[in-house]
Amino acid sequence: MAKVIMRRNGKMLEPVDDIGFETIAKIPEGREVVADVKMARNPKQLRLFWALMEVIADNVEGIPHKDAAADLVKIATHEVTTLIAPDTGEVSYIPRSIAFESMSQERFNRFLDRALFVITTRWLTGNTPQELRDRVFEIIDGPQAASLGRRAA
Repeated sequence: MAKVIMRRNGKMLEPVDDIGFETIAKIPEGREVVADVKMARNPKQLRLFWALMEVIADNVEGIPHKDAAADLVKIATHEVTTLIAPDTGEVSYIPRSIAFESMSQERFNRFLDRALFVITTRWLTGNTPQELRDRVFEIIDGPQAASLGRRAA
């Protein structure tokens, strides 16, 4: 099963996005499940990141899907583990995880700022990082949210 982001609603937890609803729908009615409940780092920021990756994959030729976009952004922002083969000296870069348990909120904030800078200077030029952030939040939240002003995420 996939990890899902849930929101407390009274005494219940409910999914906040389509992935969560699809995952919950796969569980047979009445079936008990084990859940490891943790307070989310900032799920809206993580949704922003993955929405950005979809925008890149949809608009930049040569980037076939959002996972490839995420790997490229992690490499471009140096969010990688560097491996050097001892026999050949060949260098490889392995993108690090940005999962909740792998990265603190403070570190994710810095990563997201670097990612927005790289994206707007390399692949989606013509936007400032804040303009891109606002446009993607509009995709996530809908056009009515654009009038709410600058986001904290």
